[in-house]
Amino acid sequence: MLPKSTANKNNDKDSKSIFQENKKMYYFIRGRKFKVRFCQTCNIFRGPTVSHCKKCDNCVENFDHHCPWLGNCIGKKNYFYFFIFLIFCNIFIISNLFSCLALIVVNWKKLNGETLGQKFKKTCKNEYMSIIMIILSLAVRYIYI
Repeated sequence: MLPKSTANKNNDKDSKSIFQENKKMYYFIRGRKFKVRFCQTCNIFRGPTVSHCKKCDNCVENFDHHCPWLGNCIGKKNYFYFFIFLIFCNIFIISNLFSCLALIVVNWKKLNGETLGQKFKKTCKNEYMSIIMIILSLAVRYIYI
């Protein structure tokens, strides 16, 4: 996040007059001309990669999105950690799914002498199905958002 300017509090000018005076501000990077935008909420001039998040009420460099799971903006300084978070979430979901499926297979093999319908009824009554349903609902919710 970029810090908000306190210049508005020190001067008699409001942010709109600052913006109107400096309407055509440009700067050059490697010979290219970039327009500098003014954020009226933060009272700062922001470059082309800076965006304002309405939920956090701050300007964020390389703004990607506001994450509802973390309650934070994803930008330049924390994108790597957000990516690692997503990798660990996927590993957790997949490992839990495979462990629950392994428990069902073990339980299924214990019921050798019964018919297919009886095996299915006993497996559904077992606690493993509830665990799988919880994990699948978490996975669907995670993928949906």
